[in-house]
Amino acid sequence: MEQLDFGDYGDKFSSFFRYYKDLGEGSYGKVVKAVDKYTGQICAVKIIKKRKLTEEIVNGLRKEASVLSELDHPNIVKFFSVKESNLRIFIVMEYVRGGTLGAYIKTKKISERKAVQVMTGIFRAVEYLHNHGIVHRDLKPDNILLSHYHDLSTLKIADFGLSTQLENGFKVDDRCGTVLYMAPEQAAHRAYSKEVDIWSCGIILYKLLCKGNHPLYTHSEKAQSYFNKLKNPIWVFNKSFPPLAQNLFLKLMKTTPIERYTAGQALAHPWITKNCTEIPKTYLESMRIYDAEIKLRSILYACLFISINTPQEKPNIVKHSVRNDNPPERRKTFSAKINDKSPRVSRHYKTFYDSFSSKSPVRPNTGKQRIKIKV
Repeated sequence: MEQLDFGDYGDKFSSFFRYYKDLGEGSYGKVVKAVDKYTGQICAVKIIKKRKLTEEIVNGLRKEASVLSELDHPNIVKFFSVKESNLRIFIVMEYVRGGTLGAYIKTKKISERKAVQVMTGIFRAVEYLHNHGIVHRDLKPDNILLSHYHDLSTLKIADFGLSTQLENGFKVDDRCGTVLYMAPEQAAHRAYSKEVDIWSCGIILYKLLCKGNHPLYTHSEKAQSYFNKLKNPIWVFNKSFPPLAQNLFLKLMKTTPIERYTAGQALAHPWITKNCTEIPKTYLESMRIYDAEIKLRSILYACLFISINTPQEKPNIVKHSVRNDNPPERRKTFSAKINDKSPRVSRHYKTFYDSFSSKSPVRPNTGKQRIKIKV
């Protein structure tokens, strides 16, 4: 076991922790495995150098770390505390030993059943974060940890260095995160909100079912090509990509943020629930259906109003189906009354007749109404 102070003075890293090993690089700093000297707990410590950041960013990290330390969800890495030395901030988190989902995708084939399991955990975590006003902004397989080696049953979202907390209705416009997981509005420096996390979830879903391949980028291309494709994305699915998974993917990848699924809607999708009775609708789809229902109701009310204010008079419905050169005995006239029980004058005629009512509009009386129809 090695003692390190990371070049600090005053309160050093070694004042708080016993160092074990490096775990990797995260947003704004290194992550190491260590033991808290005061609690004896094995933990992961994210070490952030203050000198690389503005005072505003440092204060923002303190605030966000404080907020994240209050979160408690089985699919989110637990934040224990925040400590500081003169030069660094130490964010103390739960140690997760199973490696990253990104490493797993590179070495293992993932079945559809396991992909459902993975996405269920991710959507649950994202829904929890969004309900608490937190946008992660850097969701990707390398920021999703496995609780145990080769075990996808419990995933944990990590690396909240770029996360932000938004009040209801507020948006941000700074471009940050990993380029290949950015939503169109995020990449274009437009104002955005929690919908950017949903786009990232869609990219992860695609990679799970396509052996780690990205839907809009290949390793032979430059990152700029991804930005260009975001303007008019074209999605290509291989034959093994399940149709229901395709439907969910397309719901997650709407270029207009308001049309995208929420995490809650994704959790209710048949590909996740295996209940194929109904596919949840996006907010915009629901509004369109609601508007159509309102219009239909207005039309029906208008018809009802007209029927109340029109004369109730039994119309004679006559069909002339004779030719002048036929003998008289073959000439027939079809005449139907409202009480007729002929199968040809059935509920369709009665429905038509019911649209007439007792009071007459202001117009000259021209006698009985005669309407020709085909029978």
